[in-house]
Amino acid sequence: MNKPTYLFSIVFLSLATITGIIELSLWFRISFEVRVMSSYLEWFVIVHVISILANLFWLYYFYTKRWTLLVIIGMFLLVLSICLTFFQYTNLLEVRTTTPDYQRWVNAAYLVLTILQGAVLIIVTSRERLLRLAGVLMMIWGTAFLVFTFYEYFGLTPAFLLKAVIWMNILQNLILILFIINLIKETGSLAFPPRFSVPAQGFYLVSGITAMFATVIIVTTGFQLATETSWTVEAKKSGPAHARKLAEKFEARVFVGSNGDTLRYFLMAPPSYDSGKLYPIVACLHGGGIGTGAIEIQKPANYLSEPGRREKYASFLFLPQVSAGHSWGWLPNVPGMDTLVFEAFAALENEFSIDTTRRYISGGSGGGYGTWDYITKRPKFFAAAIPICGVGDPTLADKIVDVPVWAFHGSIDRNVPVSGSRKIIDAMRKAGGFPKYSEFRGVGHNVWPELMSTPGVFDWLFAQKKG
Repeated sequence: MNKPTYLFSIVFLSLATITGIIELSLWFRISFEVRVMSSYLEWFVIVHVISILANLFWLYYFYTKRWTLLVIIGMFLLVLSICLTFFQYTNLLEVRTTTPDYQRWVNAAYLVLTILQGAVLIIVTSRERLLRLAGVLMMIWGTAFLVFTFYEYFGLTPAFLLKAVIWMNILQNLILILFIINLIKETGSLAFPPRFSVPAQGFYLVSGITAMFATVIIVTTGFQLATETSWTVEAKKSGPAHARKLAEKFEARVFVGSNGDTLRYFLMAPPSYDSGKLYPIVACLHGGGIGTGAIEIQKPANYLSEPGRREKYASFLFLPQVSAGHSWGWLPNVPGMDTLVFEAFAALENEFSIDTTRRYISGGSGGGYGTWDYITKRPKFFAAAIPICGVGDPTLADKIVDVPVWAFHGSIDRNVPVSGSRKIIDAMRKAGGFPKYSEFRGVGHNVWPELMSTPGVFDWLFAQKKG
């Protein structure tokens, strides 16, 4: 390679490293919740486009070194990388709750080839210490993620493994840094050619424009994503006074599950509770990531806890909270809280007089995902569900045709695509179900005001009863 090609290789590898570091910093702040930020989809696209371009330059570097086996492996890796990027983009766009088996196999093939590429890099670069070290780290990185894929395939995603994956992403950036340093060292002994051919001039012009355009997109999208992250962090750190007053109405509790894991939750009993009567129970799943006890954002619980409504809809309000590093259970590769939540249900039913034919569930945003997920996992458990701005898996619609559902979504929701609600509702209807669906035209992610202006929502909910 000549010096300009080296420099462009360094530029694109540096951009890939910078985007990796930015995303890691966001993950350390809010974990997987970064995936549901409104600007994350654009960020995902630019990050992976830059990664593919960097890999093309790196392939050309192998080619000029006449490392044929590395070129062949690299070409296969590039194809698999493009496939995985497409799969992941589709998952984000459609907000899938499960990872298809074919995606797991493609991912496993990618990791095996990465391990092989690392081994070959160690062998063919006997004099380049930086590249040999990069090869060692590639083997460690590929092996670690292969182990994670194995665990995830069997539905095992312990919290310690999730943390290890984050550190493996740090390792991935270190590999890129080693490649960059090696290129810089080799570039030092090169001079610019006296003239360039017309094709070379066109190539460098396109590369330069692409690099500048990518830099602008990284700065603008990265700033937007960082701003959204900061808002989320601040909202969790400092709740308003009315939120604390609202939380005082609820009893803070801790449930210990059969495997020793703990579930924090809030509970409100019906007014003038009488153990001789049976009461319905409403599970309210919060949105976002980690549960903070911010009951004011758990709108159904907020609404049902108000004076007057407590008497009209006398029921237990059950507000489980997601622990750090976990999700409600719908997010691939992230440990779920579903087993704990259902065990807590059983414990509450042993403690109080709860009508097991009138278990209800509702949640918004991330809690909307959880609501769909829970009724598909336990379709005979709940008497009715109100998922708000959530997404269900259409392939599981036949399991919930008999579950009374009233779903809500905004037509221009950028946080959670409205197509997610449309598809699961359509699939339920095609499977023979009769779900209710309200879509609010011109409304984004916050549909609560429109939901509250919809007549009879909670009258409908509390009228449902399992036969």
